[in-house]
Amino acid sequence: MNGKIVEKIRSEKQQPLIAVVGAQFPNKDYDRNTGIETGYLLRKHIGSRPGTLFTGGVEGVGVDIYTGVIRRCVDELRESARKTMPDDRFFVLLPKFGSIKSMIPFEIPEAYNALGSLSKRNSIDVVFSGDHLAERREYLANVADILIVVNGGVGTIDEAVIALQNKKPVITLSYSGGAALMLSAQTRHSRFMPFATHALPFGEMISDDSRNLIFTASNAAEMLLHLDSLV
Repeated sequence: MNGKIVEKIRSEKQQPLIAVVGAQFPNKDYDRNTGIETGYLLRKHIGSRPGTLFTGGVEGVGVDIYTGVIRRCVDELRESARKTMPDDRFFVLLPKFGSIKSMIPFEIPEAYNALGSLSKRNSIDVVFSGDHLAERREYLANVADILIVVNGGVGTIDEAVIALQNKKPVITLSYSGGAALMLSAQTRHSRFMPFATHALPFGEMISDDSRNLIFTASNAAEMLLHLDSLV
């Protein structure tokens, strides 16, 4: 990872940078409305505060988050006297290529482009970092000031572990299931996980000090309370 790229991205976006991470293919515990509501409430929350939201630019939870962001912008437009859409204050962090073995450029899901066409800039704000998804996960965890985990799988756990190892707070929406529920168990000092990352048991990847950086939200209101306490 190139630290200069991280600093460049951070310097170009309004801080704090809030990453919302989750599954490309969410499990059955996830309700799409949860992702949409999360995006909506987060964009509403930063409406009168500094901050920028971003995702890793894949299908699933990320698209739902951006759907909620755009819905909030539309509602903000309706509620105000302004004649133009407010800034979505959102971007996607993408790798250059689709896989570690492929030199084919990564293609953003069309849903992002469709939603971005409704934004103030009329397009999705895209930032590139890393050559493939594994590198992009490392950049995402280092660019962010705070991670919010919605459902998620192995890749989401990887992002959360990197963030925690770098002393970044992680808010887990336990009610969304998946990785978010697994991470929330770590605050109860459980080292058992049903899968491992980097060939090590997940619990062993997180120090006791880092466990104190995991904040569990059992509903959307608790998510916003944690966010307020951390910003």
